[in-house]
Amino acid sequence: EKTFSSENLTAMVMDPTDNKALYIGTEDNGMFYTYDGAAGWHQTLTGIGQINAIAVNPKERCLIYTAIENRVYKSADCSRNWNYQLIETMEKPKDQITALAIDYFNTSLIYAGTSAGGLFLSRDAGFSWQNIIFFNDRLVKLILNPGNSGIIYAATASKGIFKSDNGGRAWSQLITKEIEDKGNTLVYRELIADPTVADGLLYASQYGLLRSADGGRSWQEIKLLTQPSASAIYSIAINPKNGQEIYYGISNILYRSVDGGKNWIT
Repeated sequence: EKTFSSENLTAMVMDPTDNKALYIGTEDNGMFYTYDGAAGWHQTLTGIGQINAIAVNPKERCLIYTAIENRVYKSADCSRNWNYQLIETMEKPKDQITALAIDYFNTSLIYAGTSAGGLFLSRDAGFSWQNIIFFNDRLVKLILNPGNSGIIYAATASKGIFKSDNGGRAWSQLITKEIEDKGNTLVYRELIADPTVADGLLYASQYGLLRSADGGRSWQEIKLLTQPSASAIYSIAINPKNGQEIYYGISNILYRSVDGGKNWIT
């Protein structure tokens, strides 16, 4: 029986087309994966570095991309064999790939973000890469709008969230001065798409939880049981069939609201 009690986990991704397929990246022991809902586990990519990010092709099962240092590893046979492509990040020799995303309308388009803030695009399923933009801060997550993959969100470690409406050609910063004045709202904890509206977001910053129903043009602060900036939020979720049901987790507690954040239970 395989457990992860002694591992430092760095990434966890479910196959979009198969909810029994799960991939878990670790700091020191490669990637673990299961294809039977966690009844059995396999291990791969050991001894070559920390797994920083994982992305699974949303249309083709078993086509997986994994980021290790400044290399993107690709498997087309359910993790049994891997080929990698080096991304020449140019800015810093020790730059690492820290985020991956796949365009689900055109799965040959792969986005990679780096620890130096570089955003790279491959148009040929990971074979070659070109730089789109540098944000001058660590890129920690990339999200494509579920209904329009030309809308891209790039979350940075300490400079907030940036958005492109045209596939990465132009970008704008989303956090307004009013929100920023609350303090610690630019410090990233987690970002997810809100599946209950056309272009919605739920953003956990060091300050707390913010929600947008209009692609980041305006934000609603969600009052929490924890005081602002007092606790680090590690996970957030929304019920895709009920936008009033939201969750957030801190180090040892999971909170749930069924009224959009007006009231919380543990």
